[in-house]
Amino acid sequence: MLRKVTVAELETLKEQITDLVYKNPDKAGTLLSLWLKQDAAIPQLNSTKKTRTG
Repeated sequence: MLRKVTVAELETLKEQITDLVYKNPDKAGTLLSLWLKQDAAIPQLNSTKKTRTG
């Protein structure tokens, strides 16, 4: 079931994924592709962040 997530939740998830990539460099490709798929699924996040910061 889909639910709305906050920018803070996404930032936390991004930090967790970054930590995993550094701790498991052999799995970095898989984690990166998963992250990019998720990021591509929510393109409005990037534009929203840019307008909020100026």
